[in-house]
Amino acid sequence: PPYSSVDQYNYVRSSDANGVPVTNIQPATKGNPDITWELAEQYNVALEFGFLKNSLSGSIDLYDKTTKNQLFNLPLPSSAGFSNQWINLGEVQNRGIEIQLEANVIQSKDVSFSVGGNISINRNKILDLGREPDEFGRIGFLGNRVNDFSLSTPANIFL
Repeated sequence: PPYSSVDQYNYVRSSDANGVPVTNIQPATKGNPDITWELAEQYNVALEFGFLKNSLSGSIDLYDKTTKNQLFNLPLPSSAGFSNQWINLGEVQNRGIEIQLEANVIQSKDVSFSVGGNISINRNKILDLGREPDEFGRIGFLGNRVNDFSLSTPANIFL
């Protein structure tokens, strides 16, 4: 979402102890200045062919795509003062093959009839979840990758 790299604030109307209306500014979302675009590397190799004056034609396409630093809306503990924060996390690989064949069964001046089909095989593999063992040997979400959350007292603006 826009402005995910900066802290955002909301205005909240309330009153002080004497009943005087005040407008408070309070943190709304915790920005992440280290957030970056997702990175993707992709390789494709394709072969197209046709035989018998293209009465039989088709293609074979092999692909391999790796996406790194995927954007993830990390849920935060309530003690952080925010419900979540956008971070870069994980790595996923997609590999596959697509095969397409088409045959012109009847090809005349008045009538044509062709049959075709395709098949795809795709393999998705999670390469990195961003999880690290914590000090007790269990798997703790993100280990020490979460930013420190130092919050200041909301400022009061008197109107």
